[in-house]
Amino acid sequence: MSSENSEDYAHIALSCRRTIEYLADTLFPPIETNENDELKLGKQQSKNRLLAFAHKETENSEPLISFIKKSTELKKKLNKTTELQNKGLHSEIDSELAKKCIKDTLLLINDFVSLPLHSLPPKVRLDKDFLAGLLGRSQDILDK
Repeated sequence: MSSENSEDYAHIALSCRRTIEYLADTLFPPIETNENDELKLGKQQSKNRLLAFAHKETENSEPLISFIKKSTELKKKLNKTTELQNKGLHSEIDSELAKKCIKDTLLLINDFVSLPLHSLPPKVRLDKDFLAGLLGRSQDILDK
């Protein structure tokens, strides 16, 4: 990282936070729950939704002890990463913390997308102009 501006580092932390929120929206979209429900799964509860996704994906795939251990580790990682991401909102963050935030966010994403036994469907829009440029060909070839 070449910036020496704490505002830029705070922006990195915020971007990491938004990435985790996007991950939650993609893997386990918000569900409106009753006020009496113990676990809230609305738009603001991205951590709860990620943990619910992990539970759903692993509940039948492993013995109970292994599942509990994996679930506890994911919850700890998620809480630790979220705490680091929030540092950018509430206090000064430096280059080292910004790098750690990026690394921890990427590792957390990997943990969650590695859970399902089936492949997750890609949700990307193909940019044919970009792809054609990479391949050194005209976009017309990609349309065939």
